[in-house]
Amino acid sequence: MSEKPLILYRYEDYRLYLKGYFALQKKVENGFSHRAFAKLAGFSSSSFCLHVMDGRKNLSAESIKKLLAALKLEGVAARYFEALVHYNQAKTLHDRELYFSELNKIRKKTLFYKVNRRQFVLYSEWYYSVIRELAVYSDWKGDYQLLGSMVVPPLSAEKAKKAVTTLVDAGLLIYNDDGSLRQNSPVVSGDAAPAVVINKLKKDFMLKAIEAEEKFRKPVKYSSSATLSMSLENFEKAKVMIDELRQKLLTMAMNDTEVEQVYQVNFQMFPLSGQIKRNKVDNDASDL
Repeated sequence: MSEKPLILYRYEDYRLYLKGYFALQKKVENGFSHRAFAKLAGFSSSSFCLHVMDGRKNLSAESIKKLLAALKLEGVAARYFEALVHYNQAKTLHDRELYFSELNKIRKKTLFYKVNRRQFVLYSEWYYSVIRELAVYSDWKGDYQLLGSMVVPPLSAEKAKKAVTTLVDAGLLIYNDDGSLRQNSPVVSGDAAPAVVINKLKKDFMLKAIEAEEKFRKPVKYSSSATLSMSLENFEKAKVMIDELRQKLLTMAMNDTEVEQVYQVNFQMFPLSGQIKRNKVDNDASDL
């Protein structure tokens, strides 16, 4: 049986990618070792790659070039790997933001499938995205009553069937030869969808969050909030941090091989006051 190829763009940590590459090579190539890996990349130290994967050493610009050649990464993939190294090794928030932005741009073009006009239907009902997950990851055996009952709150068999039919017609779900379903892409982006459509969906999920506060108790749910005072500059930084967390969650979900439940994660950050006007301090008076 052939091994699944590594998908670089699903990784948020270049060291984990290197570990994945090494593990895959050991399976497909007899005698592949840390020494062989280091030699392949042109490093004089036989343990260099091992120390990098373990976090004991970082990569320099020169060692990045050597690894790119050894990993046979070119073009966009090479750009992603290099940006990933700089992101993981960044020492300042500014540098992390800079390289995270670069990673995000590449991922949106390579990993995130951008829905077309025909597929905007995905956002017309809140439960369509839930059915898109359940239809693939659950063993519902073509029983729409069973499929609908898995949604919270439960859907009728008619609604579940219509959801599957709609998603298949839109190309967002695809039938395999054995009758099971797969997604056209693990992550889809609605950047091209009309704002009015996306805003309605966001409101629907906010209402679901309100319902969940009363319906569920820990540990099956998590909720947290904070009221903060901050500058506009830090507000922009906070948005980057939240987006970074969102990307990490997407990556974790894409790499999850033991799916057990469908969750909704919402992020909101909004003003609770007008802009604060600060009085300028009189320098002469401050000396009194």
